[in-house]
Amino acid sequence: MRRHLATLLLVAVGLAGPQPAPGAGLTVLVNKGPFPTVEDAAQAEDKVDWWDADPTDDRACTECFAACELAHFLPGCTTLAPKDLRLQSAAALPGSGDVILLGSRLSNPLIAARGLRAAPLASEQSFRIQAVAQAGRTITVIEGQDRVGTLYGAYRY
Repeated sequence: MRRHLATLLLVAVGLAGPQPAPGAGLTVLVNKGPFPTVEDAAQAEDKVDWWDADPTDDRACTECFAACELAHFLPGCTTLAPKDLRLQSAAALPGSGDVILLGSRLSNPLIAARGLRAAPLASEQSFRIQAVAQAGRTITVIEGQDRVGTLYGAYRY
C-alpha cells in the first residue's frame, strides 16, 4: 500500500511540472513596442492598426496580452504568489529570479541574443518552449513563429 501511495505521489508531482521556489519571483520579459507599459500594450487592441504594413504594434499587443494571461493563470496552478510575478519590457535579464522570455526572434531581442541552436520555426502560429538552468535560476523561452504562435505557446505553458 505504501509503495502505491509513494508511486502515486511521484507521478502527481511529476505531472505538475517544475514549480518556482516560493518567494523567488518570476519575471516575464516581453517587447511592449510603442506602448508605455506591458499592460497598456495588452489592452491596446483598439489602438492597433491591424491592416498596416508595420507589424510592430500588432506583435506588441498580442505578445503582451500573452504575458498578462501568464500573470493571471500561473498563480492558480503553481506555488507562485501574484505579488511575486512581474511583467517587464525585454530590455535586459533581471539580476535574479526565474525568467520567461516571451515573443519571437524578431520581436524580443533577448530571445534573438540567446542564439538558440534550434532551427527557426517554419510554420505560422507554431511555437517552441525551452527551459535552461542558468546561474541558479530557470530561464524559459516561449518562442512563437509569429504573434499568434507566441500566444498559443503561452497558453500551452
